[in-house]
Amino acid sequence: MWHGWFSLMTSFFLVLLVARTSALTADVGSLAREIYGRPSPPQLVVYLTGGGAQLVPMLLTTPGASRSVLELRVPYAQRALKDLLGAEPTRYCVPDVARSLALAAYERAQELSSEEGAPCMGVGCTAALRSTPERRGQHRCYIAVATDEGVHELELMLTKGVRERAEEDEVVSRCMLLGLAKVCGLDVAFDVTPWREFWSLAAGPSDEIDPAMVASLATEELKHRFRMRSELEAAAA
Repeated sequence: MWHGWFSLMTSFFLVLLVARTSALTADVGSLAREIYGRPSPPQLVVYLTGGGAQLVPMLLTTPGASRSVLELRVPYAQRALKDLLGAEPTRYCVPDVARSLALAAYERAQELSSEEGAPCMGVGCTAALRSTPERRGQHRCYIAVATDEGVHELELMLTKGVRERAEEDEVVSRCMLLGLAKVCGLDVAFDVTPWREFWSLAAGPSDEIDPAMVASLATEELKHRFRMRSELEAAAA
């Protein structure tokens, strides 16, 4: 019990120190309240690495969190991620890692939940975002939400050089919140207004950024697919 509480509080204060989010925007707060307002709020465990840390205040500072959030962990170091997954990934920012995190989080939610009949959900995210020095590869994130039926998977390739690190992290966090809302049965979509505006955010000052790069934001696509557990089991066999 103390380990879970320590993990949750560590994640919470980490976000306060790094992201410095002073208050939730109205759209984020509204969507989080809708998730918590479901007849049977999801029993959530969330594991994050590489980005998406702003999901923590999005969830914890919204009334109703205590009915839904069970544990939040940020296994940021390679050793921490290895310990959580039980094996060291050959690559860290790939769909398999997000899926493995989500499935581990789902199992943990089943262990911790005391709400009979409430749906357990595990959220996993791995991301490679803006850094110093700038990384060579694509800025990207992979998100997974595991349920008793299967795993919902999200993928986003971010345009490099347009957003600051904190903005990229917020984009990833908003994508996770939107994906969670979708799995909870809320009427949301990923590629239509206003939901595209919800997750993509605006770019920085146009006089500091190449207009062509700003325009490329319109090509970003939040991809979604669902994999049933039978499909996952067949692939693992």
